[in-house]
Amino acid sequence: MALSTLSATTVAEYLHIEANDALILPLLAAAKSYCCAYTGHTLAELDAYDDVDMAALIWISDMYDQRTQHTDKPINNPAVETILSMYSRNLLPAEEVDGETEGGDEEEES
Repeated sequence: MALSTLSATTVAEYLHIEANDALILPLLAAAKSYCCAYTGHTLAELDAYDDVDMAALIWISDMYDQRTQHTDKPINNPAVETILSMYSRNLLPAEEVDGETEGGDEEEES
């Protein structure tokens, strides 16, 4: 299943809740945004990876289960981080363009 086609019905079945729960659509939208932001890929690009939808479902499950929990520090699910990290291009060093590093005023090492 592709991340872009992940539906509220699928999420409800995964969570074992009623499909009309008001939190499903906002959590689904947030999960898709999270996956895109974490990896630096667009939704269409993430559709090429078969396991990203599972990361989104796990993330949604965590957010749904912990919706009333208050913590001082964010708790990230290791399974979600492992799956998304495999496809993340946000963690790669910036590419050099005309002898300068894109995205910053970093000094070159000598």
